[in-house]
Amino acid sequence: MAFMYPMHFPTVPLRWDEPAWAIPCTDAIDEILLSRLESRISAQSVFAQMRSVPNVISGSTLLQEIDDLEDDDEEVADEDDEQNQ
Repeated sequence: MAFMYPMHFPTVPLRWDEPAWAIPCTDAIDEILLSRLESRISAQSVFAQMRSVPNVISGSTLLQEIDDLEDDDEEVADEDDEQNQ
């Protein structure tokens, strides 16, 4: 499928987000949908970037260790409650 070149532009646009290809959006619902889509795409790209970063650098292992310590504290508290009953 070929894209039609907009004749009112003096040169062919090189990028897809240039105004020659983009349709102006003025409807409020369209603006909301576009903002949701853009935020979802940016969140996915951030997630994909963080997957490639080692856990030591991103701190996710540190967060996992903190969660494990909190779970251990809860288990100890539960065992103490069982012994006191």
